[in-house]
Amino acid sequence: SHWNGGNLAWASGLIVPADSATFCAMVIEPDQATFYMSDGDTLLSSVNVAAHAALDLATPPGFGGNQSASRTYIGGIDETAVYGRALSQSEITTLFLVGSGAPFQLGIVPGGIIEDTNPLGPPHNGNNLGTTWTASSDDGFGTTRTGVQVFTATNDTQIVAPGNPDFNATNGTFAFWMRTASVPLPGAGNEAAMLMDR
Repeated sequence: SHWNGGNLAWASGLIVPADSATFCAMVIEPDQATFYMSDGDTLLSSVNVAAHAALDLATPPGFGGNQSASRTYIGGIDETAVYGRALSQSEITTLFLVGSGAPFQLGIVPGGIIEDTNPLGPPHNGNNLGTTWTASSDDGFGTTRTGVQVFTATNDTQIVAPGNPDFNATNGTFAFWMRTASVPLPGAGNEAAMLMDR
């Protein structure tokens, strides 16, 4: 690392492989510099915690070597980008994934998407925000209902369906079974509870 004439002695430990296109990024902040390098499928990083002064633009910044041309880089550089702010790790990862075509792995939490079971028209699935799914529940009248969504915290658990012109109708019907949690609705503490908002 060599920045503005300083930090020359620090070594990141990241070794760029020979003869292989490798994504690299350097994020400079006043109190540290973070280096990123791909190893093919993932991003490695190393942080130099030290003061990094603002870039002196009295002379143009050099790419591919130092300004005196005494330490030149041998190889190719492609798709160079300079940003006027420190990019986050998430933003750096996005640049790497978009440019490399590396496989993107996404973990899905069960119940994260509530499927629209309406048999007519295109489906409008809902986003689950904190509700839980139970396989069966007694409805209080001796009937066991299967597949019940449970809302447990006022104002914190809900299902949100993204807006769509299909909902812009002057006539319609919503139907569902519900069971309140121990108190009548409306009741104490539930005066502002909303079952649906449009």
